[in-house]
Amino acid sequence: MGLKPSYHARTCYYSMPELDWIIANGAVLLAAALQAATGVGLGLIVGPALILVMGSKSAIQVAIILNLGLSILLLPGETKEIHWPSLKILVLGTVIGMPVGLLLISMLDLTGLKLFAAITVSLCGVQLIHSRYKHNTTGTVREAGALTLPGASFASGIMASSLAMPGPVAMWAMARKGVKAQQIRATLRGLFVVSYALALLAHALRGMDWGLVIDASVDLGIALVAGTAIGFFIKRRLSERLLNNLLLGLLLIMGLTLFANSLMEILGDA
Repeated sequence: MGLKPSYHARTCYYSMPELDWIIANGAVLLAAALQAATGVGLGLIVGPALILVMGSKSAIQVAIILNLGLSILLLPGETKEIHWPSLKILVLGTVIGMPVGLLLISMLDLTGLKLFAAITVSLCGVQLIHSRYKHNTTGTVREAGALTLPGASFASGIMASSLAMPGPVAMWAMARKGVKAQQIRATLRGLFVVSYALALLAHALRGMDWGLVIDASVDLGIALVAGTAIGFFIKRRLSERLLNNLLLGLLLIMGLTLFANSLMEILGDA
């Protein structure tokens, strides 16, 4: 399952150590397993991990394709649980916010993108910790709730096109609005299919290295399929708390690694 640099007439992979490609496959495998078992994981882990090992903004486009593929695979089994009023708002806001994300990724250099990913992943980890300890207070519609979902949908669009990560803010908003957990998972899946498809189209129109992106996506697709199968297998064999702890640990490790990597690059350029 190792992903090695391969060369084609139109493009070539960046020269990378074998260990980095093993890490990339491992990250996709584990993230896909968590996604299949818990409903979250792939978007939070794969984009940041690929930014580190690929050293290119093309990592975001690869992450978009992998997330789109898995979302299409999982959506048919969850369509009955979709909360359609929330999905409509989320899709509309995502479309509006996506150009901002494209502008953001075009303005940031690779170091800036790593730092942005580090902050986002770390905040997601903090939010998971907060949600765990405030579990009894979730699921209530608040007075300001009318603006919660539209605002989150706009932010979700920004995150979709800039980091291939539209889920966290949308999930938080639906929880605040009192949407049930199963409906949140299904609604996010529907959002992912739409947002990742639109993000891929936007990046394609903007211009991307198709050779590199397709080759990496196909190679990593083996780990994606294997991880998904593992996720379905472990879903009823491991406790939800253990799986959530694993996801939280990965997020914190990823955030710290991205922070350290971007800080070293900033200090190196100083």
